[in-house]
Amino acid sequence: MNERTVDRWTMRALLAVLILLAVGFFFDPPTCHAGDSPWSATSFSVGGQGRWLSRGGLPNDSQVEAVGNVAFSLTPHVSLTGGVAYGFQDAYARSQVDARITASNPDDENFNVWVGAGRYFTRYESDGLDEWAGKGGIGWRLFDAKPFILGATSAYGFDTGRQCFSASLVYVFKIARSNNTAVVPVHY
Repeated sequence: MNERTVDRWTMRALLAVLILLAVGFFFDPPTCHAGDSPWSATSFSVGGQGRWLSRGGLPNDSQVEAVGNVAFSLTPHVSLTGGVAYGFQDAYARSQVDARITASNPDDENFNVWVGAGRYFTRYESDGLDEWAGKGGIGWRLFDAKPFILGATSAYGFDTGRQCFSASLVYVFKIARSNNTAVVPVHY
């Protein structure tokens, strides 16, 4: 596999996210807390972040990344998420999938705290974690009526003990069905 080829783990994570969306589109589970359709329980975000890696001490590697994420709420407190990141300095792609539990009030759309675990995928160790990791983070909506979220995440790799920290600013949007015939983007 050459340098320009997206590695197989990134493709597997993207495939998992697409399967999750397909299941959500065709299957309407009654437990979706955000509404009567799986689409109303799904949100997407795009933006940028700073990412720092550490081997137990102070972070020794930093990158600026473009990010894209999808989250599907199974219940008010449990979500499945997936995402991809592209590092600008070293031209790499990495991805992750995880399950999260909201530790704060799930009805507060302006602030949340969560903990979870998931799998990070990357081709090279220098680009990030490539292992199962425990995670935690916060999200804060900067302005009540605007869909911009400031977030911070910390992850601890179970195999290597490496830590990954990130601070992000993302634009969040949802997809909703219009009269059950078309899928259109809607904003908060």
